[in-house]
Amino acid sequence: MGECMDDDLEVDILIVGAGIQGLWLLDEAVRAGYSALLLERTSIGGEQTLHSHGYIHRGFGYPHCPNVADFQQAAARWREFVSADESLVSHSSANVGFLGLATSLLWEQRWRAAMLSYAPDGAPHLAETSLRKLYRTDEFAVHLGRVIRHLVRPVRDLVCLGEVTEICVANRRVTSVRAIIGSCALRIVPRALVLAAGEGNARLVSLIDHGTSGPAMPVHHHLRKSHVVIVRGEGLLDPLNLLVPDIWLFIVSQTDDEGQPVWLVTGGVDEAYSGNDEPEARQVEQTVARLRAFHPRLFSSENRAKMQWGVYVGSKVEADARADVPSSVNWQVRTFGVENLFAVWPTKLTFAPLASGEILNGLRERGILPADPRATSTLAQRDFASPPPFRRERWRDVDFLPWQAFRDAYDIRD
Repeated sequence: MGECMDDDLEVDILIVGAGIQGLWLLDEAVRAGYSALLLERTSIGGEQTLHSHGYIHRGFGYPHCPNVADFQQAAARWREFVSADESLVSHSSANVGFLGLATSLLWEQRWRAAMLSYAPDGAPHLAETSLRKLYRTDEFAVHLGRVIRHLVRPVRDLVCLGEVTEICVANRRVTSVRAIIGSCALRIVPRALVLAAGEGNARLVSLIDHGTSGPAMPVHHHLRKSHVVIVRGEGLLDPLNLLVPDIWLFIVSQTDDEGQPVWLVTGGVDEAYSGNDEPEARQVEQTVARLRAFHPRLFSSENRAKMQWGVYVGSKVEADARADVPSSVNWQVRTFGVENLFAVWPTKLTFAPLASGEILNGLRERGILPADPRATSTLAQRDFASPPPFRRERWRDVDFLPWQAFRDAYDIRD
């Protein structure tokens, strides 16, 4: 492997990580006139993004949080984004339901205090559930694969398969980045560096060579282990986005390759992630129990036997510099004391537009403005390497099992 260019590659913004966050920022930066390049070492949308449900929150599940208004602002940005192509939306409405009336009254008070708009809903397909109160909201779910391709399409030539090997910092500024792109070892000179690699941000920060500027700050991000149970059953399941706070049951509807509704279901609180990707029987059983509590008729013994079942585990990475415990409702942009470095953890898919906006505002505040509006088109003409491959949403590659095999695999009491 050798140096493949005689001169350094200069760019306004170098982004590392091709999940929703990196792609959203790349798209906005290019439209703002910046020359930008995105490096991804595995696949487009590869890690946390494609573990996600693809659900866009407005704050109905988090009305007690101080930043609930941020959910509404971010969701409005997403609505604007999908309005250009409604096929990006997998299910355009959502419900919140309660098993207990007292709980529903408490949450109504929280929604009113947070100025969230909702309405009672008498959805007929939920009439036979155990829910005693049901509300309609304007939250929605997106097709993640389609969203990723939609974001990539106008900037495809600026997304490269490559890996950062060194980040050089002097006088509290990133001066250069060493990277392997294809068979070339390149030296990139960005005016700003954005790390949007999720769990990979810790590795990237460890690559910083401060020279005489002192050691880098340690990365204190948090990993959670999220279990997602997948259910499909032709003719049995209706499209549904639903939160049941009483039992913390969360259902998001997607569509399989045959056009049938598939439910992505989580139940309970995510646990700390220790590197074990095997589903835990206790978590799977609890999720199935919550489904049965929510809809006893639909998930009767007879109907469960007609359905197909699967489960996958995904790690969720979060960063919160203000607390020792992870916050599931805050994005983070951290600089580690380096003026032109931004490490971002959106925490939720919903917050990608706001995190991108904070980074672009940070660039302007630091005087990092587009150097030459023609630079992006010039950069796109450079012959780098093959772009990263696309990956499908994680749930699409799950091995589905008939109920009896699934029940036995996870010791579920029938």
